[in-house]
This record gives sequence, C-alpha cells and structure tokens, in this order.
Amino acid sequence: MVGERFYNQMMSAEWFNPEKWPEITFRGARIERKDDTHYSVTGDLTIRDVTREVTLAVEYIGQDAHPFSKRTIAVFHAETEIDRNDFGLSWNAMLDSGLKYLGEQVTISLDVEAMKSEG
Repeated sequence: MVGERFYNQMMSAEWFNPEKWPEITFRGARIERKDDTHYSVTGDLTIRDVTREVTLAVEYIGQDAHPFSKRTIAVFHAETEIDRNDFGLSWNAMLDSGLKYLGEQVTISLDVEAMKSEG
C-alpha cells in the first residue's frame, strides 16, 4: 500500500512525470582512466528536460561469458551524486519536527553489462 502510493507520487507531475518526460538520459563526453579498474566518465545527465554535467565514478568489474548467449560481456558499476533540485525535483514536505521529509542529495547507482554488437 505505502509502496504503491510512493510509486504514484514519483510518477506524478511534481516528480518524474513520465508522460511528459519519458526518458532520463546520460551522454558521455570524456573518460579519464584512474587505474586498471577505475575511471571517471563525465557527460550530460538529463532529467525532466534539464541537463547538467555530472561525473560518474566507474569501476570495471571484469569480463565473462553471458550465461545465455555465451557472448563476452564486460561488467561495470558506476555512481554519482546529484542535488535533485538542480533537475526540478524540488517537492518536499516538512515533518512536525521541522525537518524536511526528503534530502536534497541523491546517489545514482548503475550496474551495467555491456556486450559488443555483432557485425
């Protein structure tokens, strides 16, 4: 019940509004190698038609055969932190204590499997 209400709130016009903005995109522009397994990937993140430059801290986990296709996949983990207000996600409520219901900083965490296209 609470989960459904939370989901409906996130999909409302005050939040992500997927009917108006159906996609969140990231377009990478620069990659900086830190060491053999760590990289910084900088690019443009767009949420709700607002674009800001962000940097993802990327860790290369390794390569292996995909369990179904048997093709080689590369596995990565990436994270960045944003201020949700920068993207127009500013809805909040005050608790009885005077504290804000939601924090401003949001961590975006991605687990990615990349497979080279055939051809």
